[in-house]
Amino acid sequence: MNTQPNVIRIEPQKIAGSWKWEKNSEMIPSSLMIIDPEFDKHLLPASLSPALCQYGQTYLKCPFDDRYILLQEYEDAVLQAKIREIVNILTDLGATYIKWETQLIGLKQRDIDEEFNAFIPQGDLQTKVKSSESEAKSNKFSSEWTNEVIGVDKEGFETAFMRAKQCGLENDMVISTLLNARNPQKKARNKTFKQSTCISSELNHVLDVACSLNALKGLVHLDNSFHKTTSIKREFHTTFEVNFD
Repeated sequence: MNTQPNVIRIEPQKIAGSWKWEKNSEMIPSSLMIIDPEFDKHLLPASLSPALCQYGQTYLKCPFDDRYILLQEYEDAVLQAKIREIVNILTDLGATYIKWETQLIGLKQRDIDEEFNAFIPQGDLQTKVKSSESEAKSNKFSSEWTNEVIGVDKEGFETAFMRAKQCGLENDMVISTLLNARNPQKKARNKTFKQSTCISSELNHVLDVACSLNALKGLVHLDNSFHKTTSIKREFHTTFEVNFD
């Protein structure tokens, strides 16, 4: 099990060494770490170089590999990483054609309640984020991929299963359906497949953790870039069309 923190905030030692005694510090989840790399190099993950860290930066763990990514770059990087892993798994299962289309289907305000937990208010989305409809229409991207004809054997199936498990995707709707449908022990296996799935759940889980830094906003300076990135929860769905020859 991965015990690395989901969020690393870079702050001077006077903050990194004392924030746990501040009011509301108990609201900060254990998966969020505040450190000064000059004093706490041993606490930094191997994938995050102290030379890259600057005070005031927030780094978030990619759920699908060992990278720590700057908050402002996190959304695009994680969505791309998840699609990449899904495509790799589909390839292991013998896919010869994959087309995918990702669309932003909704925006919601991520608020902080009186206990400094990130939550999504109930109510009409349009009253919370007036630009949601137009932004959703403009945030759409797609791609397609082809591969030479290959069959799926027991080894390929086991590779796909292990990759899915390592990435935490074994319960994803697309992956779990295709692992079942392409099991080489079955006499009849699907040759075509089309399915939509939410690809932003892991992304939003980690952003919820980052948002909890608001509990320390009297101590930690959170700039406009931080609020812009964490204040809106975006839900993305991807539709996959897959052929197996």
